[in-house]
Amino acid sequence: SMIINFSAQTSSNSLQNTIEGRLEKRSKGVFAPSGGKKMVVYVDDFNMPQKSVFGFMPPLELLKLWVDNGFWYDREKQEVKTIKDIQLMASMAPPGGGRNAFSQRIMSVFSVLNMTNPSDQQLHRIYSTLLNDKLSQFDDSIKPLGDPITKATIELYFNIAEELLPTPAKSHYLFNTRDLAKVIQGTMQATRQYYDSRETMLQLWVHECFRIFGDRMWDMNDKAWLKKQLDQKLNQNLMSGWDALFGEADKFPFYGECPPFVSFLRSNAEHPPYEIVTDTKKLKDMLTEKLEDYAMEPGYSAMDLVLFKDALLHVCRIHRVLMQPRGNALLVGVGGSGRKSLARLATYVADLKCFSIEITKNYRQTEFREDLKSLFRQAGVADKPTVFLFDETQIVVETFLEDINNVLTSGEVPNLFSKDELGGVCEDVRASAKKDGVKADTQDQLYAYFLSRVIRNLHIVLCMSPIGEGFRERCRMFPGLVNCCTIDW
Repeated sequence: SMIINFSAQTSSNSLQNTIEGRLEKRSKGVFAPSGGKKMVVYVDDFNMPQKSVFGFMPPLELLKLWVDNGFWYDREKQEVKTIKDIQLMASMAPPGGGRNAFSQRIMSVFSVLNMTNPSDQQLHRIYSTLLNDKLSQFDDSIKPLGDPITKATIELYFNIAEELLPTPAKSHYLFNTRDLAKVIQGTMQATRQYYDSRETMLQLWVHECFRIFGDRMWDMNDKAWLKKQLDQKLNQNLMSGWDALFGEADKFPFYGECPPFVSFLRSNAEHPPYEIVTDTKKLKDMLTEKLEDYAMEPGYSAMDLVLFKDALLHVCRIHRVLMQPRGNALLVGVGGSGRKSLARLATYVADLKCFSIEITKNYRQTEFREDLKSLFRQAGVADKPTVFLFDETQIVVETFLEDINNVLTSGEVPNLFSKDELGGVCEDVRASAKKDGVKADTQDQLYAYFLSRVIRNLHIVLCMSPIGEGFRERCRMFPGLVNCCTIDW
């Protein structure tokens, strides 16, 4: 199988090169998947490519040419290339936002299935099953919370999706069931020995709701509305309230806000717990010490940071994302607001390697792909947990973002490695695969193992500025930036 994610920058040329990269020559002018196998090509976000001047989408027309006739043309020699043993499968969201409507001619080559959104009952069954299983080992006061927490989360999600619609100024207010899953995933970070009362469990749930939904809000009225909604859900479903959980000023010195939860306060513990911060001085002292340690590391330059309240909170938020599986962050703020410095500090606190690119005068797509190869080798071959820190000032050409969108959505960049390089990468991971007990006899199995390590070890932190139309356009053109990242404004 082969997974391709379309974006607004996808061209028919890049699509053809991507598919041909997985084919081999069978006879003159005939190409098919290697090893005599058949291949399913799955295309996601099928209606994302931009329309041409004449109103059609070139990548889709290329696929229709192949489906109708079984061939397309070699772009250099202008000869017919017959493509065999491939099946096409595609998915898309309804037109709207960055997604375009396309002609019935394209639709006619597919058998169309409409996937309806899951009902409240289906969502409740999925997530309550996970949460109840997790809480089954906890104290008797916490065990019954699985169903009411799930119900409150689903109600909150639907309220937010209906009320906080995207506008030109709030183009990133795009909520989907991924956000719902992230809240439940965050709540499941509770550990039995440190969560021994209803209050601590509910504080964790409120915190996760604020991290997933509240951190993307820049309008203080929206944050106040979210706080009011959470208070209502606590009263209706969980027999509690905001003031009952966070009202004690001496215990929670965050000015009436939800205190952060972190997993680095007990660094000497074998499995540090994900726990609430009740002492701001202790948090500040610890991060100041880490900042001094960072400056002493060879190859790192000292960062002159003042860790005031907001800086402390942002470091905690970034660290939280980096500690989650497949955790990626989108940091939104004006230039000079400390996004990259705080991200580097959070990366150091999390014991991860920080990887970033250096832009030179002639830095283009080829050089960017070479840097991505180094990044993939570091995460997949060397098995080092790595953070890729990417700033919008480094976007020399917009196709950089298409590659990053691919990494965010599927975990790989199509045709990143040539066939010769691919053989070398697969040989490099063969010993590790054998050691881990993974069946990896063929090159495809070795490459799948390599990608699984990349997905496990690689975290992407993007730094964007909300000023101007660039941020809005990129959110529209590359859906993975919003869908696959936790946003921190």
